[in-house]
Amino acid sequence: MRARRWTKRLLVAALLTALGVFHLLCPWQIGVVSGASMEPSFRSHQIILVDRRYYGHHPLRRGDVIILRADDGVLIKRVYALGGDSFWTLVNADDGVLYRDIIEPARLTRMRRLLPLLPSYRLVRLTVPPGMVYVVGDNTSASVDSRQFGPVPIAAVLGRVRNAPPLAEAPPLTTVAHR
Repeated sequence: MRARRWTKRLLVAALLTALGVFHLLCPWQIGVVSGASMEPSFRSHQIILVDRRYYGHHPLRRGDVIILRADDGVLIKRVYALGGDSFWTLVNADDGVLYRDIIEPARLTRMRRLLPLLPSYRLVRLTVPPGMVYVVGDNTSASVDSRQFGPVPIAAVLGRVRNAPPLAEAPPLTTVAHR
């Protein structure tokens, strides 16, 4: 009886060890989207496949959908800009809350003309520092992203979402003035 119990325990320990080793060696990870920040590209509760080793062999590119570690968890976002890229943002400090919207280059002239009518707003040219990445959710009205917490270190990127729709099928990202 005792031998059976020890055999079961050893079998469970061996299975758990094998699963742990598999997890460490396997470049793929399955995840589940939580929240609406990436809609319509990804819906809440949708299953995603993450390639954890992709960026060990490929450069990070604008438009990639990535998984990254943030202060309070793991996020799924789209890469908007890389280190050295510059773009314009409209900043509004209203009631102590900072709102930052990305301005498309085609609308910049119009925004400059409207700015005198909007005293709490200002245009700011943002340049992403080297070694950092600026990420935005596809559903910008429901996304907490770099517009709130700023650029994130490339080291925080955990992997690339493999079943992401191509950029052409995703909601449009505004044009970035690249280097």
